[in-house]
Amino acid sequence: LRLNLNMAQFGAIKGFAYLLPMGINLLLSPVMGKFNRDREIVAIGYIIRSFLPLSFLLLPNLTDDTSVLTIAASVILITVHIFPMIANNSIHVLVRSNVLSKVLGIHLSRITLVWTLPGFVLAIPLSRILDVYSAGTDQQFYRVMFLIMFCTALVEIVASIIIWKLPRPHLDKKPELRFRDILQPYRN
Repeated sequence: LRLNLNMAQFGAIKGFAYLLPMGINLLLSPVMGKFNRDREIVAIGYIIRSFLPLSFLLLPNLTDDTSVLTIAASVILITVHIFPMIANNSIHVLVRSNVLSKVLGIHLSRITLVWTLPGFVLAIPLSRILDVYSAGTDQQFYRVMFLIMFCTALVEIVASIIIWKLPRPHLDKKPELRFRDILQPYRN
């Protein structure tokens, strides 16, 4: 909101920021599955996802031209979304490779709880902090945003190190994927 963009520009940013990464993810999924580098994809993907949003804080100093700001914000947000979408595919491969089928359901529910609960718990106080500083100067607001985003990225580094230490999935466990397999979930 501090970039003074209108709703049409926000709509363009949001539309492209989700549509393009989803399409790219759909096309890259079969290719990425062949590398057997799921741990690395997850770790690096989420580190990029955590640190790249810091570049949003540089946009106000870039220009006052709202068209340039719209394009720059779109490019950043598209890039920010591509990496975790690809990483999510690899997370599912890691879970499937490291958890036995007979206990997969209970572990998936625990993984989901551990994955989402801290975000919800932290969102409340962080939203309050942002509300307090939203009426402040740009310098105060951007300083608080930087601290919140940077601390989030530091937590992601720890999580990525943990993911990197998981056992590597065996290639024989992974089915060969082809582009025609992209539609398989819709057929079943």
